[in-house]
Amino acid sequence: MGKTDADISEILHISLPTVRFHMTNAARKLNVIGRPQAIYKAATLGYVGAVARS
Repeated sequence: MGKTDADISEILHISLPTVRFHMTNAARKLNVIGRPQAIYKAATLGYVGAVARS
């Protein structure tokens, strides 16, 4: 939904480094590089909500 790491940390009440740590680990486990690829692959696999197409 276009949220920044800072937005996510505020919404979840966790630190910014924690958000980055989990995003990095998710990308590594999904065998992708970067947030956009991680989000797309996670959505494709059904781990998160559907990806909005523009």
